[in-house]
Amino acid sequence: NCNGTTANYDITVKPLPNVTNSPLNKTICSGTNTSVTLTGSVTGTTFAWSSTLTAGNVTGNSTSGSGSISNTLTNTGNTLGTVQYSITPTASGCTGPVATYNVDVQPVATANPSQAAQTICAGTQTTPVALTSNVTGAVYAWTAAASPSTGMSGFTATGTGATIPVMTINSTLPTTGPITYPITPAVGGCNGTPSTHTITVNPAPSVATNPAPQSVCSGVPTQAVALSSNVAGTVTFTWSASSPSGNVSGFTPSGSGNIPVQNLTNSGSTNESVTYHIIPSFSGGTGLECPGVPLDYVITVKPVPVANIALPNQTICSGTISTAAPVNSSVTGTTYSWNASATGGITGFAATGTANPIPAWTLTNPGTTPGIVTVQITPTANGCAGTQIQHQITVNPKPAVTNSLAQTVCSSSPSTEVTLTANVPGTSFSWVATPNPGSLTGFAASGSGNIPAQTINNPTTANGTVTYTITPS
Repeated sequence: NCNGTTANYDITVKPLPNVTNSPLNKTICSGTNTSVTLTGSVTGTTFAWSSTLTAGNVTGNSTSGSGSISNTLTNTGNTLGTVQYSITPTASGCTGPVATYNVDVQPVATANPSQAAQTICAGTQTTPVALTSNVTGAVYAWTAAASPSTGMSGFTATGTGATIPVMTINSTLPTTGPITYPITPAVGGCNGTPSTHTITVNPAPSVATNPAPQSVCSGVPTQAVALSSNVAGTVTFTWSASSPSGNVSGFTPSGSGNIPVQNLTNSGSTNESVTYHIIPSFSGGTGLECPGVPLDYVITVKPVPVANIALPNQTICSGTISTAAPVNSSVTGTTYSWNASATGGITGFAATGTANPIPAWTLTNPGTTPGIVTVQITPTANGCAGTQIQHQITVNPKPAVTNSLAQTVCSSSPSTEVTLTANVPGTSFSWVATPNPGSLTGFAASGSGNIPAQTINNPTTANGTVTYTITPS
């Protein structure tokens, strides 16, 4: 038995290729690429794959392909979608086991605020805004953007959660200011479609007045008061008026717009006031009336003094002294000015003055008829002049006897009746007789009116005289 030459017969056994990606799944956001780079343990492995939608509503997947998986997948539903890729590896003519790779695609969440917008007045509260989504489990993030960026306060700048909370928002702006909240929903780390909630903040108007608070005398018309505001747009004004003491009348109790001219009367004796409580309101075409900061506008009404003289009008004789006349008023601090004039040429008085009382004067009437000094008195308090009053002093002239003042008769012969006359009409006379020597008889010792005819006896040997001292009045 003869052995031949030994020969070797080789059988090459090629390795089966495989898919070594781990894990064999990923989750992506809708609208993004799968970006799956396939790997194997055998050098030179190629990959062929096919895809199947196994859950949800996903578009964009290729039915089949080779190499890395690069599909832009879109989830058109509101639940998680899954595309399953079946991957066949091949290397050196050998086909390895099929691997399954799942790509989960998150749905696109939307944010639905319970109200798209709201309008509030500055300083008031917002309504809470509830957030919902088409996708279960969505979360929300929101950030406030105020326009302008300054002038409004009290709002929450950023937040998360399913409710934009109640806020009290203040504004110092002269115009309406919006605060916009862009709301971003998210599911599984994937941001959805943003929505917006807008809060419009109406300004709180203030009140400016022209002129500034007034002070007037009772019975003198006020100035009309123009009302304006720091806020642009439609601002209206309503007001109500009151006087705390009840001593002021003539004011309009309520109104709107500018405060008109008022004719105010103060029946008291001290300064009184009328307070106008003004409320501004802004509408701005939003349908929401927003009251602003009220203002009290005060008009002071000063009393007009009324002068009184307790002393009645006087009558004096020429050359005598009048009585000082004190002037008073119910208004504290009243001062008085006066001017005096006279008839009949009377002298001895001051033409003007401010003294109180009106002084006593020694007045002289050079005429034959009574003359009158009239004093016009004007009271003034706090710049308010009252009604003039007057005080009169009648000055009677001094009468003088105008008769011939002597006659001569014989003893025991009747004298002639003496009809007394004077320079002043209506003068009456009284008289007293004095004999010289005292032995004369037959005369009336005293009397009034005319001196009657008398038979006077002179028992002496020398001339005698009866002297009649006549007092005219």
